[in-house]
Amino acid sequence: MDPVKLISLFSSIFILLFIFTTFSSLLLASNESISKFGFSFLISADWDPVEGRFGALPAIAGTAITTAISVLIASAIGIGTAVYISGGYSPYWVRRIIAPLIDSLAAVPSVVIGLFGLLFLSPLLENVYSLISSHLYFIPIFGGPVRGISIMTASLILSMMIIPTIASLSSSAIEMVPVELKEGARALGATRWETLRIITLPYASSYIISSILLATARALGETMAVTMVIGNSHDMPKSLFQPGCTITSVIASEFLEATSSLYISSLMELGLILLLISLLVNITAIFMRRGFYARA
Repeated sequence: MDPVKLISLFSSIFILLFIFTTFSSLLLASNESISKFGFSFLISADWDPVEGRFGALPAIAGTAITTAISVLIASAIGIGTAVYISGGYSPYWVRRIIAPLIDSLAAVPSVVIGLFGLLFLSPLLENVYSLISSHLYFIPIFGGPVRGISIMTASLILSMMIIPTIASLSSSAIEMVPVELKEGARALGATRWETLRIITLPYASSYIISSILLATARALGETMAVTMVIGNSHDMPKSLFQPGCTITSVIASEFLEATSSLYISSLMELGLILLLISLLVNITAIFMRRGFYARA
């Protein structure tokens, strides 16, 4: 057999075995929690290790909220950056500067970004949140006590971490659009904006959506930076400016403190839930990317 094919085969088998082993291990480790709580684990807001009551709803809600906000912010900035770099709007020398900066941002360790959010960003944003809350207090998500270490700060930190993924992959997708299509549109009298809107973005849409889904998977699994700035409160989130928690922050902050087998099993079940969500997002991204290459 061709050595390249053999290596590819073994690599594929190893990845499948790794995923299966990880899933099986988490399922086995969370068996006690699953047997005791069942489906109620997903819809319960209780988290009392002393009394042995555990519920994943606050962590799931916090994960969903921070991921959704961060992806919305990062998508707007990332796609806008990609359009500016690869859509014919920027000079060549600007592209030479911005592209490496985006790649450099992706290489910054998450703990460093977490420290930046904890020591600099959260005190600064607390004043901004107070100003917003004083004017929009009648809207529930902006009301209540304001804290710099909060769900919103965690969302902003997450958006900083996934912008490079969206910007880099979207830029590559835009550059892969055939030149003939763009030149044909311009020859028919379309403006640069019309060419971008009618030809470029629709053609690259599958890959751009795939980049957003991959960034979503990154946001779902981010741990250290979120743990440092979200506050790790097990209360159901009522305001974006109050502390909350995510699945990853709960596991990271409480795993070493878990003393009972049920406590550990509940944390393992949180990990199992996160694994299933991440696999679903990544599989969706793969199918979206295949759609792009099929059209290309």
